[in-house]
Order: sequence, then structure tokens, then C-alpha cells
Amino acid sequence: MSMQHLASKPVSRRNLLTGGAAIAAGALIGGVATGMTACASADQKGTSSQPSNGTTKPATSQTTAQAVELNPQDDSFEANTTDFSALFQPIQLGGKQSKNRIVKSAAGSYAVNEAVNEQAVGYYRELARGGAGVIGVEFCDWLIEDENSLKPIVDAIHEEGALAGAQIWGMWTQSSSSKNSISQLEQTAVEGGMPHLPLTTDEVHAFQQEKIALAQLHYATGFDIIELNAGCDHTFDTFLSRFWNTERDDEYGPQSLENRARILTEIIEEIKRTCPGVIVHVLYNGVEENVEQLGDSELCITPEEAAAFGKLFEQAGADMLQVRFGTFGNHAANFLTDLMFVGAPGNTGLGTQVDFGRHYRGLVNGSHGGIGALIDVAANVKKAVGIPVGTVGGMDPRLAPDLVNDAVADGKIDFVVMNRPLVADPHLPEKLRSGRISEVRPCNHCSNCFMSVINPDGFGFCRANPAHTRAFTNEMPEGYEPAKAQVSKRVMVVGGGPAGMEAAAVAAQRGHEVTLYDDKGALGGTLDFAALVKGPHERIADFKEWQKRQLESGGVAVVTGTTVDASLVKSESPDVVVLATGASDPGVMLKPAGNTVVLSMEEAATSEVASPVCIVGENLRALDLANYLLQQGKNVSIVHEGAKEDLAPEQAPWPRAMLISLLEGRGSQIHHGTSNVAVVDGGVSFTTSYGLECTLPAACVVDCEPLVPNDALARELDGICDVIVVGDAETPSNIINAVATGNLKGRQI
Repeated sequence: MSMQHLASKPVSRRNLLTGGAAIAAGALIGGVATGMTACASADQKGTSSQPSNGTTKPATSQTTAQAVELNPQDDSFEANTTDFSALFQPIQLGGKQSKNRIVKSAAGSYAVNEAVNEQAVGYYRELARGGAGVIGVEFCDWLIEDENSLKPIVDAIHEEGALAGAQIWGMWTQSSSSKNSISQLEQTAVEGGMPHLPLTTDEVHAFQQEKIALAQLHYATGFDIIELNAGCDHTFDTFLSRFWNTERDDEYGPQSLENRARILTEIIEEIKRTCPGVIVHVLYNGVEENVEQLGDSELCITPEEAAAFGKLFEQAGADMLQVRFGTFGNHAANFLTDLMFVGAPGNTGLGTQVDFGRHYRGLVNGSHGGIGALIDVAANVKKAVGIPVGTVGGMDPRLAPDLVNDAVADGKIDFVVMNRPLVADPHLPEKLRSGRISEVRPCNHCSNCFMSVINPDGFGFCRANPAHTRAFTNEMPEGYEPAKAQVSKRVMVVGGGPAGMEAAAVAAQRGHEVTLYDDKGALGGTLDFAALVKGPHERIADFKEWQKRQLESGGVAVVTGTTVDASLVKSESPDVVVLATGASDPGVMLKPAGNTVVLSMEEAATSEVASPVCIVGENLRALDLANYLLQQGKNVSIVHEGAKEDLAPEQAPWPRAMLISLLEGRGSQIHHGTSNVAVVDGGVSFTTSYGLECTLPAACVVDCEPLVPNDALARELDGICDVIVVGDAETPSNIINAVATGNLKGRQI
């Protein structure tokens, strides 16, 4: 093989995921369902179906079909005998030993972005300090100039007692064939469409030499493990999978398993020859499904092929295998397994639903909300090879203690790969090992860390852990742990929602004497509404209970059922008042008409409503409420004045896109760019962006007006004492922003 320039220049993951993908917050799902049957001519405006007992008979176009429930869920995976002994057994990986079976995946974080600086080194040091046996470092080849470029990161990982792994992969522009399959969901998440460009045989050789040279550079830096990422539909997978590898007639073509694997096996052999002692780790798909054309998966990798590939990789010299699944048509679901459970189990994000009993050859466990979904996929490969095999995908031992530990103990897998649980709490391994599972900061499965709207220039923040991607930056220069205050102060926190609880806990951690007041009988604030309408998928109830435990362990005094006013503040005379009073619903602005009632969001979520339901507005809670009502069998439509991207823009991009697709796939009409919205007897009338006057049938209208800061007490206390405002009381936003502002301002007291 000889080195030469590739005809198609690789596009870096950084450019891919910070460009079009970040815009995905409002542009992933196309198609406005403007069904003509829902539009009335001018002389019909205001008419409706015959009302009966205060409800409106739904029009034909609004009838929801009742289907057999797919993928029934159970919560048996939450069983906990407190036995994590299998996870903390050492494991031999090639010629080296990992102290336990926990592997931090090499998923992107953007801690390593523009430079290998204090933030980047601190991020990986914190992960290693937290107790994982192997720390995978994200792909960041644009920063590598020589063997010293990433050495500070490798040294930090080693100093904390973990093995360091480097990931190598290829982009979509370097492919086995010209076949392209960019789904409607993905098309705006990939810059310029990112077409697959086939490599010639000579270009394959050059590509191999490029990756071998990079592996040698990582080896010289001191990395213990070289990971070859052949998952998703990256370059390596386009050779392994006949779904992509359809055109070649050279030695890398689809004629045999050996040919398809050759691009990898030749690299493995050369790395092992030139980098003595290095551990070669191959990540690849153990089964694949084409969800863009659901069911058309004949050419996708089968479990039998995956097992055979494992043998070939082992024979070439691979020391460990990481097995996951391939989901063509929904790129993010390849590594965010539980993303396919947003809104409904098996949601493809393309208006269809996977039946886990038959799709993916029946190997993916779809009954646990995505938790441990791929254990059997990996177990299938493990039976065929003699080297360690692990898997990723909801492998959260906090959430599924026995399921994860027993998968190792029973020999189904040898190690557990995770990312988001360690983003939420880098110290998860050590807390589990020392019997402190209740102290683990819980991952919410919200996917904000993957391209959050709050951080459109890169990967996002963590809802549960505000220090993620903030530690050692200008926002949080002290790092992960709040510094002790020089002077202890008496702090009064008003409001027991996510912002207030976070601010109180952090202030107490800094050494202040903190009392938290809430006018309700229990803590939670907006978390309770969110948990109700979002359902169990995002584990919001877990997060609320964790926040409450932080208050208790930090010695925060909690006073509930007490309304705080200026007189109480004066009598208590605190040094600082933190106002976390949340946002107020301005109330319904639309006027009811005839038999059509108008409700606020909370009224609609907490009472029985008549169907059909029309949600008017673009509040960030509108989508969750729509799906919540749809799950109750209601016919739901959404009408709002803004453009498509203005609908719930503060939801995390990929879940938002998938939820919109799910609603439309279930028959909900979503009308963007409307005007002249009014409630009429039996429905809602409006003018479309094309000037067409329409009427949607509705027995109930939900008025989703923008929330407004609940700042009355702030104004009342102006000039009386030192006041800090956090969360929605400052700017109505979402949970991730509420927690972040509580944390950041708690550190400033």
C-alpha cells in the first residue's frame, strides 16, 4: 500500500456536528400537515360538527386510529440487590489490565475543541478520577500535530489510574460506494447533504495508511488502546455492510465476508505489527436496521455476519470488541439508543415505529426504555470469539443495577461501555463501588449533551451536571467542585424548583447557612409538570429526588407551605436572598365560544379534557403536552404563529425533531405561520401563511401563552437586601437552564 492524497477530503466530526446539526433545533422534520379537510371556506368559518354533552364530534380527518400496542414496557430492569461485584473485577485487555469493567466511550464532548487546554485535561482527569477503568478520548485529529499534542490528556488519565484509549474513524465522504441514504430526519443535520463518495482501490490503501499513521502517533503519545470505530455508517461500516457495499469488484467488495472486513483487518494487522503491546479495540454493528425504509433491511449486517466479523477481527489481532447496532435513517440513535423511546417505544423519528420483536432480527430488547437494549446483540458475538466483548446503549448501572452487573456476571458481556451516565456524574463508578448509589447524579436521558440549543456552537450542556463543558472555562474557572466561600453567609432561597434546589445545595456546599422556602407543600416546582407530561423516559422524578437528597446531605433547612414576602425577609434578615420563584402562566388569552372550552397548559395536563384538542401557541411545553394528550387517546392538533423552528425551540434538537415526527405520524396536524387565531363554537379558526382561512374541530383549546418571569418579590425587595434571581424567575427557559443558573449563581455567593 502506498500513501497518496485522497480524492475526497475528509470532513471533520467537529464541522459536521457544529454546523447543520446544531441548527436541527428547528429544521429536522419537514412537512406541515395542512389537511384540506380541516380548512373551511369563508362562509363555513365557525361551523362545526354537532356537539353532544359539551364535546365536539371529531371530524373524519382528526380521527385517531387505534393500533395494537407495540413494545410493551416493564420496569423489572430497575431491580437492585446492591451487588456490583462483577463490574469491579479486573479484566485483561490484550497485554494490559483494566482495574474494572467500566469503559468510558470515546463519544464527543467538545471539551477537546479548539485546543488541549485546562478544560480538556480537566475533563478527562475528572472522568479518570471518578473510577472508570478505561477512558476513551474523543476523536480530535484536527488538533494533533505530533506525539505531544494529546500527551497532557493521556498523562492525566494515567495519573488517575485508568487506561487511555484513542478513537479512529472515517467520515461519510469516504465510502465503499456512491450509495446515499440521508433521511428526512438527517438531511439538515448533515452539512451540505454529506454525500457518500466511493474510494478507489488506491484511495482505500491511502485511507488505510492515513489511519495506521494516526494509530502510530497515538501509540507514541502513550495511549494504551487504539479504537477503530466501524459503527454507525462511517467509512468502515460502509465496507462491512452490504447495505452500502454494493458496487465494488476489488478485494474490498461484497463478494465475501473476508473482502468486506479487509479494510479493517489489514489495518489491525499493521497496527499490531508496528505498535507492540497496544490494545486494538474494534467498535462495530452487531445487527442493523434500515429505519428510513422500515423493514427493507435484507442487506444490513445480520447477527450471523456480525459473529463472523468478530472472528475475523480476532484473527487479525484485535484484543477487544464493542458491539452496538446500526440504525440507518436516524444517525443519533446509533449511539443514543434510548432516543428511539422518545414519545413512544420504537419511535424512528420518521413517522414510523419499530417492532422490536421482529426488527433488528429480534435481538434488541425494546421493553426497558432502551436500557440494556443491546446486551443480547453483544452476547451473540461473544459466543463466537475468545476476546473480551462489551456493549453500549443505556448501560447505566445506577438505573439498572442488577441488569448491568448480571450481564457481566452471567458471561453475556465482559465490559460495559457508557458515556452519558459519566457525563452526569464522572464519579459514578467510585460511588457504586463504595455503596453510595443514592449519591449518583442521575442522567436524565434528555440528550441535551448532544447538541443542546443552549450551546449551538458545539456539543451541549448536561441538565443534571452544569459543570459538564463549563468546568475550567470563564463561567466556572474553579473547576468541577465549588470553592469554599471566604465568609459564611446566611442565605435565604425562595422557591423549591430545580433552580432553587440547585442554588441552595451549591451554596451550602460552599459553607453557607442556607434555608430554602417554598409556598407549596412539597419541593419540585416545574419538575412535577415536566415529569407528568414527559412520562418516565427522562427520569425527571429521579433527578428531583436526587436534588432533595442533596439538600438533606448539605444541611439545608427546608420550609414548605410558607409564602415569602418582604416582611418575612426583613424579619429573617438574611445576608443574601436567592429568588427561584419560577415563571407564571399569564392565563388564557383566548376566549371560549359555545361548547368549546379554553384551558391553560396545567389545567389540560391535570384534568380530563374533551377531544378533539387544539393546542394554540409555541411554548416549549407544547410538544410534550401534545404527546401526553395523544397517549390518552385524544385527537390533538397544534396551531402557532411562528415558523416551524419557533415551535418549542428550547427542547433538545433530536428529541424535539423525533417528537414532531411522532405527532405527525399519529395524525396530528401542526400548522405553522398562522394568524387571526380565534376560538369558535366547535373549533379554532385561523388564517394560514398562504392566506387560506381554516377551521380545526376542537372541543377543548389549550392556550399555551409564553411564560413570564414571576418577579413580583424581586421588585418588592429591590433596595432592601442583596437579591440574586435564578432560573425562570430571571428568564423563562427550560430545566437545563434553570439548574445551570442555580449552580452558577450559587457558586458566586
